[in-house]
Amino acid sequence: MRRLSIIMSLAALVLACGTQTSFISTWRSPDAKPDQFHKILVVAFMKDDGQRRSAEDRIVQNIKNHEAIPSYKVLSMADMKDEELAKKKVEALGVDGVVTMRFLGSKEKLEYVPGTTTYGPSYYQPFWGYYGYAAPMLYDPGYYTTTNLVRVETNIYSLKNQELLWSGHSETADPTSLDDLIDSIARATAKELQREGLIK
Repeated sequence: MRRLSIIMSLAALVLACGTQTSFISTWRSPDAKPDQFHKILVVAFMKDDGQRRSAEDRIVQNIKNHEAIPSYKVLSMADMKDEELAKKKVEALGVDGVVTMRFLGSKEKLEYVPGTTTYGPSYYQPFWGYYGYAAPMLYDPGYYTTTNLVRVETNIYSLKNQELLWSGHSETADPTSLDDLIDSIARATAKELQREGLIK
């Protein structure tokens, strides 16, 4: 059974557990079927050209055993602003698949980590049950932690059929670097696509 080559490549990525990415929402085309990409264009929509190059190179590295081209080698930042010019250059490449990544922003999440607690269905009563629950907090009151959540949109397109095959909005907690972020998203994407039945 044929599968989406780019998806297979992402699924084949083997990395140690590290930064965690989870998907807030995903969408797949109801008509999406396993397809074969021969040449894949990788596009990272980023304002900073250096970050764009770094992100695209990292995504390309995660696509194994298939020809993948970072868009910066074909499209300058000025070209990116001219849709018709970009379309002509991309079509001239003969690519049939596209992976895009777009940063949606980041936010801080503040969480309270409670101190010593005793869990049970009735720790509020009787009084001494509640006392045993509340008193330790005088000595171990807990603390707050801040997590930086980076939100990213990842899309997979078939240019051959002019169709969006899959789209996902993800959140990554405290990535240590851009490479770490990309790798974490690749792992999570493969897992999500497998869960949705797009890969086995």
